[in-house]
Amino acid sequence: MSISLQGTVSTPNGQPIVGASVRLSAFSSSGAQPAPAITWTRQMTGFTGNRWQCWVAYVRDQVQGITWNEFKDQCLARNPVLQSDGYVFRANKTYVLPENAAGTLYTRTALTDATGDFSFGDVPQPGNYALRAQRSGYQAFQERLDLQADTTRNITLTPSTSPQPTPQGFVRVVGSEFMLNDQRLRFIGMNIRGLVHYGDGALFPVSNPGHQDIQLSAARDIGCRVVRVFLANRHRPTEEIANRFAQVLTKIEANNLYVIPAFTDFYDNTGCNPRGDERFYQQDSWNNSTLNHDFFAGGYRENYLPFVEAVVTRFRDHKRVFAWELGNELKAWDANNPALPELFIQFATTISNRIRQLDPNHLITTGIISARCAGCNAEQAARLYRLPNLNFLTSHNYDGDDLENDAPTAQQVGKPLLIEEAGFKEGDRAQRVNQDLQKWTARGARGYMQWGLMASNEDMGDGDRTYGMDHAFHGGDWQRLVDLYRQWATQINA
Repeated sequence: MSISLQGTVSTPNGQPIVGASVRLSAFSSSGAQPAPAITWTRQMTGFTGNRWQCWVAYVRDQVQGITWNEFKDQCLARNPVLQSDGYVFRANKTYVLPENAAGTLYTRTALTDATGDFSFGDVPQPGNYALRAQRSGYQAFQERLDLQADTTRNITLTPSTSPQPTPQGFVRVVGSEFMLNDQRLRFIGMNIRGLVHYGDGALFPVSNPGHQDIQLSAARDIGCRVVRVFLANRHRPTEEIANRFAQVLTKIEANNLYVIPAFTDFYDNTGCNPRGDERFYQQDSWNNSTLNHDFFAGGYRENYLPFVEAVVTRFRDHKRVFAWELGNELKAWDANNPALPELFIQFATTISNRIRQLDPNHLITTGIISARCAGCNAEQAARLYRLPNLNFLTSHNYDGDDLENDAPTAQQVGKPLLIEEAGFKEGDRAQRVNQDLQKWTARGARGYMQWGLMASNEDMGDGDRTYGMDHAFHGGDWQRLVDLYRQWATQINA
């Protein structure tokens, strides 16, 4: 007769863990461990990641007699679809993995759903089984069960203490929270797009380096913890940009701030792309010149990826970098499709994995407007943000709009949501910002960043006439916004 096993995977404080892998295996009645003989008969579905991530999650500690080099080669031979999918496993596809054949009677793997639940409804017979549960960021759980009847077994996963824990001083993520030195970090932030390049006549001709101090001291005095910048500059070589960033990091540290640098801009008109990528900009259906299909299909390897690698390598130990960002408002598209979510997910997988290879400590995120704007349906949005090296979600929300609402996805994948750009163009802007903050914090947002801070008395070329916070264009509500953000900077982390 068949029996069932079901349960819930949760944290020690009872919060459900979404996307945990739960594996149930039965062995021979003798209780002997499986022999090293290997068969490629174990089916897996619901997983997204590359071969190394699959090896770590499903093979390395679970199958005897196979090495990483053997696995990565044989995996392609057994699953030829991987090559056409860019060497990435897709959650909606089924693959075969190795297992130890001798003595193995039954093996099934399930992923916990939005409420942390899992179920095995077809356990073939009573007997001794091995139950294993794991999720990135948590210690693996394993036990032997004597299953004689339908059983409910709830599992608690403890946050992991990695063999190489994130050192003190780096921002990290635990569940749906940002953490800094073991303290929860919820914050107000500011977008200061051109900060690294003030004084560069090619990008900001009426600015000067002194504006950096004006901007950062204003952000500090408002109570901000994080600023966001566009790092690339098509007019300058990588080394010069990195040297400028080093100088800005010194000032950021002096003001007790952290920075999110975006590695490129989707839009041509800012000039904030790595030198040489100009050829990848093309007119889109919205009449904007934006990064095109060729860039996301592999062109990023020419200039963008070397730029990312150089910057990450140089600053991987700098604790004032809050997170690395793939780019500002990126999405893949072509002439026939306004969005190509699968291509973007491949790009995000490749770049986030490469950054993580170079830098084990800093957070990584996308910088997209929303998963919807990148063309993702609900399944694709969850698959994107379940990528192990994307640590939190970004959303850009203006005028109180709810169209780009990624809060449900954040809850589903169990990662923090950052409202990375926000602003209002008209009305009582301070009142509307206050209402917006109330809405997004109630939905679980852990940070909120105003677009277009320009604290100088004059227009120095890095503000926004529509949505910015400044004296030059919106002087009438400057002080009210300052006071409001100061208040929220205190209460958001209370």
